[in-house]
Amino acid sequence: MGDEVTTSNGIMFLLLLLISSLVGGNYLRSRPSCWVQPSGLATFLGIVFGAFFIMIGEFSSFKPVTQLNADFLFLFLLPPIIFESGYNMETHAFFKQFGSSLAFAFLGTFISAIIIGTIVFVLGVIGATYSLSLAESFIFGSLISSTDTVSVLAIMKDLGMDASIYNVIFGESIFNDAVTIVLYQTILRVNKSDMSWKIFFEAVGQFFLIFIGSFLIGSIVAMLVSYILRRINNKNRINLEASAVIFGPWIAYLLSEALNLSGIVSILFCGIIMARYTQPNLSEITRAVVGRAYSAVSEAFETLVFIFIGMGLFSFKIPYESLDPALCIIIIILIPASRGAQIMACSKLINPWRTHPIGSNEQVVMWFSGLRGGIAFALAIQTLDEFINGDIILTLTLIYSLLSILIGGTLIKPLIKRTGLDSARSPFDKDSESQTGKITCCNSGKQMLLYLDEKYLYPFLVREKDQSGYMSPHFTSPRGSDISGIQLPKLVPNGVNGTRDLEAQAIDTMMACKGEDSCIGLQQI
Repeated sequence: MGDEVTTSNGIMFLLLLLISSLVGGNYLRSRPSCWVQPSGLATFLGIVFGAFFIMIGEFSSFKPVTQLNADFLFLFLLPPIIFESGYNMETHAFFKQFGSSLAFAFLGTFISAIIIGTIVFVLGVIGATYSLSLAESFIFGSLISSTDTVSVLAIMKDLGMDASIYNVIFGESIFNDAVTIVLYQTILRVNKSDMSWKIFFEAVGQFFLIFIGSFLIGSIVAMLVSYILRRINNKNRINLEASAVIFGPWIAYLLSEALNLSGIVSILFCGIIMARYTQPNLSEITRAVVGRAYSAVSEAFETLVFIFIGMGLFSFKIPYESLDPALCIIIIILIPASRGAQIMACSKLINPWRTHPIGSNEQVVMWFSGLRGGIAFALAIQTLDEFINGDIILTLTLIYSLLSILIGGTLIKPLIKRTGLDSARSPFDKDSESQTGKITCCNSGKQMLLYLDEKYLYPFLVREKDQSGYMSPHFTSPRGSDISGIQLPKLVPNGVNGTRDLEAQAIDTMMACKGEDSCIGLQQI
């Protein structure tokens, strides 16, 4: 009974901390002159919360609640966040920068992981710093290459940065998470297998096997959901639509995990495909409510992850006695340097193929936007059970994540203003968006894929009456992206003059319907 009371008290304090962070974050967003970001506030409150319970000697009692478990993070917190980033993205703007985003996410992540892993291993071998094994060095290089740009994207939206750079960073962030996790899993698998001269080819094969397999599972599940909703014409299907969009992604995630693939990759592509084919098959009510619900849940879970990062200083045993100060200093310098190298290398590679090259100011903002957050922290927690020096890897990840969130997140707004990029048009300005750069070498392939999609796949998965491009309403997601599509028509209940907020109408209508045929009618105006 005592344990239940302690656990319930810990959950209560955690929820109070979450509400405080959400309220404080909303206040910070309402003050454009403030440099502190909501993610920084949540992390700081996590540190204060952990320090307070350490001082009163009660932290160990709440440890089952306050110490983040990797399984809990990957099974419950991260999937809705990753799915929402794909489901609520602005698909048109995203795919215009698709090639550039892939270049930064794939090639950039590989460059960063190789640079960090190689230097950490070599410095350990020559005795300059604490020695990590080859596998530990590259595991650390892979997980710390994961970026969390949620705060940066929100700032860019508020300041009205150029659409092309905004969407490149957004695309890089969502694919970077997937690539990092698959790269981590690949290195882990290869490390457990027999080492041989074929290890490089084995690693490459494992990477593409995991990534492509996970992509196919997520895409097939999303298309299956879209086709089922297309074939069902029952008017009283709001509950079915909501259930399909809520549980379909989880099926994709769990199926991939059961097949030893990447659930995160599957649920990401499930969200992207659903944004294209499932949303047009949903009723106006379901689109409004589900889109807003995913946005709210994602924001809350993102905030909770930052709180856990702050409390991580106290909830995990930090090996101060074996922590090498030289290694910490080198890591603090090395990670930003590798980020800069990958930005410059990828920009140099893709600029000749872009209508509007990525300039030096844009590269500086992209370099500074590489904050570390939830994915890196979660993978670092997993190393505790996989490697002898897992506690060192977790400590290094925690130190750099805290510095990047608290310092880097605070300085990003004045940096953007300093570069003058805040005077560009809004990233959601469709006119500006249509003028932005794109990868011209792939135009023919893109046009062919678009033609095949419009000719065969889209009509097969989307009801005919919805094939006019009618998409979801515009909401703002925690990552700062705008949900794609055309605005829904304004709706009012029968017999009521004037208009009301769409979400409020949707909720009122569902409360009035309760699955009956005599549902309150909605008419377009």
